[in-house]
Amino acid sequence: MQCRNLGNTSLTVSEIGLGCEGFIDKSWEYTKEVFDLWLLK
Repeated sequence: MQCRNLGNTSLTVSEIGLGCEGFIDKSWEYTKEVFDLWLLK
């Protein structure tokens, strides 16, 4: 797992966690499809 700093804070987060707030209102099927496509790269 690759990590990076969160903005100008000293918090470290995993890269996969960045941007996931965009999936809050999406269905499980849509979210799984997107992550499956990403994993195939």
